[in-house]
Amino acid sequence: MRRMMWRVLPALLPILLGGCAKPNGSLLSHAPDTTVSFVNKVWQVKQSTSVAPGQLYVFLSDGTLVMAAANSKPALGTWTYEDSVLTMVEEGIPYTTDILALTPDEFSIRSHNPGQPVDILLVPADNPPPASVRAVVSASFSVPHAELGELSASGGKLTFKSCGAGSPSREVADLPNADAKTLLRDLGGGRSMPVLVRLDGAQLKEIRYAGPSEVRCDRILSAGEVQAKGNEPFWSSEVDQGAVVVKTPEKPSGVRYANGFWTHPDPDHWLFQATRQDSGRVAKLQLSLAETPCFDSMSGARFPFRAVLERDGARMTGCALEGRKGMAR
Repeated sequence: MRRMMWRVLPALLPILLGGCAKPNGSLLSHAPDTTVSFVNKVWQVKQSTSVAPGQLYVFLSDGTLVMAAANSKPALGTWTYEDSVLTMVEEGIPYTTDILALTPDEFSIRSHNPGQPVDILLVPADNPPPASVRAVVSASFSVPHAELGELSASGGKLTFKSCGAGSPSREVADLPNADAKTLLRDLGGGRSMPVLVRLDGAQLKEIRYAGPSEVRCDRILSAGEVQAKGNEPFWSSEVDQGAVVVKTPEKPSGVRYANGFWTHPDPDHWLFQATRQDSGRVAKLQLSLAETPCFDSMSGARFPFRAVLERDGARMTGCALEGRKGMAR
């Protein structure tokens, strides 16, 4: 990702940021409609000494920067406002850029690259952004709702019972590949097992999670958006409201990363990125989720996401499951 650092004169800030800068490095909120702001707008390059015309720039209020060119995959960066500096993170390279003009119809900048400065004139995009740009960024993690309960088999019939006292048991039809019966045999040992499933009436549509029979079904889901974990080395993390806490045997109480945001590069891939201050430097974290069945190497439990956690130069793998806040109703 390329980094661009914009040093903005204090006099310009009320106009540029719409009076919505937050202290202590917090991300900016939506700008008021009555002020001029570049936030949450799709800009395109009209004229430049270096950047191709038509290149799109989107500065989202959650701190995500999206850049997209025709016939190419969108690139992602971040932007924050802290200590009178608007910082754009774009491939790790800093550029000091002058703001030449900002109106509802024009955003003109001059980037002081090595060699000759690069002038870029941005204007509102002529057409709605392509689907690739609309799909790449999500303000929050969200997957379709699934039902938590226990699955059992008797006499060749499958029965599902929702978690919670007083919930009735009901017969359900297996998936076409008899996946539920296979999991009950191999993972549950023939006994009932906790599951997170998607149903269409009495028809099983998907088994998101299936665990050992001794696990209580009402203790599977975390309260947050996503919970991920892995073995050898052992680690766990829980994402909730723009922050993630990572626990390891060395740090059982957990290490917290904040100022995080989700992106959704494609239908089967989610990405969470966050940072923290560590001994005077900015430490970065990235949690990548691929929607494909993942089996815990110790318990054998089945999860819907394969997870990769990267931080401090280390890469750890494991499985992940959506939490209660991550499921849309």
